[in-house]
Amino acid sequence: MDSAPTDSATDSGPAGTVWSFLDCGWESCCALTPDGQMACWGVDPEAGTYDIPAGSFVDVTMDAGGGCAIDDAGCVVCWGPENHSDPPTGAFSQVQIIGDGGCALDSGSELRCWGSGYPADGSDVVPAPTGTPFAKLGGGGAMQCALNSTGTVQCWGDAQYFEGGENPYTGVDYTMPPTDSGYASISCGGTHCCVLDPAGYPTCWGGGFHPD
Repeated sequence: MDSAPTDSATDSGPAGTVWSFLDCGWESCCALTPDGQMACWGVDPEAGTYDIPAGSFVDVTMDAGGGCAIDDAGCVVCWGPENHSDPPTGAFSQVQIIGDGGCALDSGSELRCWGSGYPADGSDVVPAPTGTPFAKLGGGGAMQCALNSTGTVQCWGDAQYFEGGENPYTGVDYTMPPTDSGYASISCGGTHCCVLDPAGYPTCWGGGFHPD
């Protein structure tokens, strides 16, 4: 459910406030307090931080063209110049912006995606998985990945970044994602991702990852 916008943006971020969650786009960030209040800041007015919705929220995600959040009723609310197409209706627990659309986890922890996302560089495009319960969205760009209910990585989008395609700039194959389970956290950039195992050790793959 949409709420009236509020002007909560500054250039350097609010001081003297305790935050429980933070997400940043290219030149802007949004954060949530423990009771779900949201504030955004940044240096790029076009990032949409000057027209954020009012209300109480449980999750927020940012990108170059604005943001999306989940309010305390579970609804996905998006803002900014791109507005990230038309988010789905229903109750959701997590959301990630992907290009001009996004993906969210519904009440059954299944993935629901919308919009066209980022264009793929390669010709082999893997569709977003359906019928699989997920625990954590990693976001991404041309490649998107998430952790399923067993802590196993699943990826979709441009397959060259997670199926061992060759990096045209280095001539070396892209690093592939791990195949074991039990990972606790995941985060993705445009063409690369990293996961943390339960002991806190990272494993990374995709483009833009330099193990040296």
